[in-house]
Amino acid sequence: MAVDLRELPMVKEARAEGREEGRAEGRAEGREEGRAEGRLEGRAELACRILELRLGPLGAARSAAIAALEPAQLDALADVLLSLPDLDALDARLPAG
Repeated sequence: MAVDLRELPMVKEARAEGREEGRAEGRAEGREEGRAEGRLEGRAELACRILELRLGPLGAARSAAIAALEPAQLDALADVLLSLPDLDALDARLPAG
């Protein structure tokens, strides 16, 4: 008679612990990814607010373009956003799309 090792209590317990550890790691990674995305979204929103105060309403397309920027692109925009003279200069800094 063959014994299914997966049915032994010790093996079941070890598998359950492994699954729980994997879930905990996944939750921690998800939280960190969520924090990073939230920080990036917050930076984009702040850039939009500053630009709107300086240049007037941005419109949905410009706001969406800013929200879609990669972190390095958002950093580059942040470096110049106080020196942009008008919306045309902003458009020149945003990716075409």
